[in-house]
Amino acid sequence: MTATKEIRPENISHELAEAISEEIPSVVLRSVYNENTVPSESEWVTKNTAILIFHGIGNQLPLETLDQFGRGLAKEYSLRKDNDLSLHHCVIVKDKDSDSPWFDNIVRIKNKNSPHHIDIYEYYWANFTEDQASWTDISNWINGVVKGAKGFYKEQAALGKEFNDRSIFFDSKGQFNPTVYWLVLGVFTKIILLVNLAISVLLKLLSYIPLIGSVATSMLNAFLKLGASKLANVLGDICIYNVIDPKSKFYEIRRKILDGAVDSIKFLIEKRLESEQYKGLENKRIPREYESVIIAGHSLGSQVSYDAINKINLLVNQEMIDGYDAKGNCNNLAKTESIKKISDQLRGFVTFGSPLDKIVFFLREKTPPEQIFRQQLIEAYHCFKQQRWSTITIPPNLTLSMCIVRYLDDIGWRNYYDKKDYVSGRLDYYKNVANVQCDFPGVNLFSFTHSNYWEEKLMYRDLIKTVINA
Repeated sequence: MTATKEIRPENISHELAEAISEEIPSVVLRSVYNENTVPSESEWVTKNTAILIFHGIGNQLPLETLDQFGRGLAKEYSLRKDNDLSLHHCVIVKDKDSDSPWFDNIVRIKNKNSPHHIDIYEYYWANFTEDQASWTDISNWINGVVKGAKGFYKEQAALGKEFNDRSIFFDSKGQFNPTVYWLVLGVFTKIILLVNLAISVLLKLLSYIPLIGSVATSMLNAFLKLGASKLANVLGDICIYNVIDPKSKFYEIRRKILDGAVDSIKFLIEKRLESEQYKGLENKRIPREYESVIIAGHSLGSQVSYDAINKINLLVNQEMIDGYDAKGNCNNLAKTESIKKISDQLRGFVTFGSPLDKIVFFLREKTPPEQIFRQQLIEAYHCFKQQRWSTITIPPNLTLSMCIVRYLDDIGWRNYYDKKDYVSGRLDYYKNVANVQCDFPGVNLFSFTHSNYWEEKLMYRDLIKTVINA
């Protein structure tokens, strides 16, 4: 980890931001590791570690993400020499003083040769968005996105060029490709209308078939409704979480998702060891349960977890994280040699299948050129590892001196993506990110690899070496 610096948004020029973003070169996973060679060295954590995993879009079930990630990590650790593992189910009680305490199911991995363990938690948020957005809601939201993207066409082109965007909207020389841009916008605005029209026409035609027409129409309609509901829930996740208008009916849902995510991270940072030897002691004298906290997010879960880490930084600035002062320094008697500042404890961020660059490009909150204060406030508030996302020139006499200090910008961020995963990609709009190209084997022209990460053993191998045990 790099040394802590108080990095303020107004001090990051475009040139410096670009230089920082290139500090960590991209890595091709299969050029670093041989999947046929089992690591011989013993690798295990040197401190109690919590990993909080966020699921992405789709019809997710509780504990499903915990199962997928936990299995992958446990399998990879079990290959190490001298790792004598045992796996445990633990129930963690939250809100003990509440009339309705909440219980978290976690997977604990222990090594019989070490006093330290790994606890894997899941943040489940699919229940907030299930069946909340209709096709009309989704269509209206997409139309609004397209309208905004068209209105800021020139800024999009300039921003992507500024940060060397490697998406489909820029060619190999870094030049903006307006044809692809307009084609994508046109497809998004028309695809839902065409699907709805095609279904309506098909059902109408079936109804004309003698005798079996009404039965066939009824059966097909029920089948299509089920499929349409699943698709609407997938698109609805994106639609609901990316609302930026506080007047939207979905804004409160988004807030509940984010508030829950923040509480989950805060709980891990503040959690104290529970042992007989600490009974009767003042809480701040009891050591923390986890000296290492790592956040991991798949797909849209990477956006939720990113926003939650950003909010944690805001809470630190306001001295609202137990055990830390307003400068991010550990300020109580329970601090250890390994925890002197907040980024020593919240020390790793992992994303895979992440659309964060595409969200910046299309869905970030944009401001007209004349709204100079508003632009500065938005960028300062959402500042975790963020580059400067506006090409607006700010005159010196209108430059705000920001109060928010970026205490978490030095934590490690490792982003896994694949060229056949059209949701994800390199992250170029954030600073100090290690981009890892998975280059999944056995794929063809029509493959879509958005879910392949869960079973990719080399990703877990890299995670162990570069994040968990770093």
